[in-house]
Amino acid sequence: SLSSRLDVLWKQLPEFPDIDGYTLFKRGDFEIKIARVTKDSTKQKTNFEAARKYYKAARPWMKQSLDRLEAAFLELKDKKKSADAAKAPKTGVKKPVITVRRKPTDEETELAEAEGAWIEARMNFALADYYESLTYTDTAAKERKDLLNAAIKKFDDIYQGYRDGRAGIYAHMMHGKCLDDMGDIRGAIDLYDEVLSRASGAKTGESQLEGLFVQVEMYRLLLLRKQNKHKEFATDADAWLKQHAKMSKQEGYQGIALELTKYQIEQSKDLTAKAREDAFRKINKQLTDITKVR
Repeated sequence: SLSSRLDVLWKQLPEFPDIDGYTLFKRGDFEIKIARVTKDSTKQKTNFEAARKYYKAARPWMKQSLDRLEAAFLELKDKKKSADAAKAPKTGVKKPVITVRRKPTDEETELAEAEGAWIEARMNFALADYYESLTYTDTAAKERKDLLNAAIKKFDDIYQGYRDGRAGIYAHMMHGKCLDDMGDIRGAIDLYDEVLSRASGAKTGESQLEGLFVQVEMYRLLLLRKQNKHKEFATDADAWLKQHAKMSKQEGYQGIALELTKYQIEQSKDLTAKAREDAFRKINKQLTDITKVR
């Protein structure tokens, strides 16, 4: 199994110092997923502690990889800057500006790929902090707060450099999620709203952001539940699902539908027998639709 293979890698870690930090990072994710589905508190604690161990072990390797990718990107960036400067007209010589659509050169493609790899490494490095914070069930734990603050700084650094790109928007969402987890409801809502404001004005070609916008919408709706604004949550969720019915096969859409269904089940206990029967008929259909996708 994946778990047993990774256990072997962990035991061999001192013998293989070049082990991929990303493998350890994903093992941490695996342990968190196991912890979240178990009902045994003792086993859950064991899985969370194991996840913490893997994230801590992954971080030095991830940092080495990050530094290497940054150096490679900056070297290529400097080369392009020098090449562009060499091609620039001499001072005082003006040439007409002609815009020509062309395919990127090999050098430009190499630079873009190096930058993409560097950004991805930065994102994973920030996510390691965020995911490790999830291993602390005590929301007041200093370690948890420190990890969330560290993640916030990393996410914001990415956002400031790439505000209009997918990476920047995703980092801004995760910044909001960190504030959400820290209990800063107002701050989280502000960032969620900033991200969602991009959804209505998304440019052609940004369809790949659709899933991200759905995720942010679910975070926003769940915050209403945390604030005990249950009716507002139900109204907004129902309206959103109807407005975005064309996305009904997407997992994110079904996630929102599931949260609304949970709320409806909670409310059904206050209904009359006939109304409860009608409500559960509707709920059963919703759950059937959800399981078809999930």
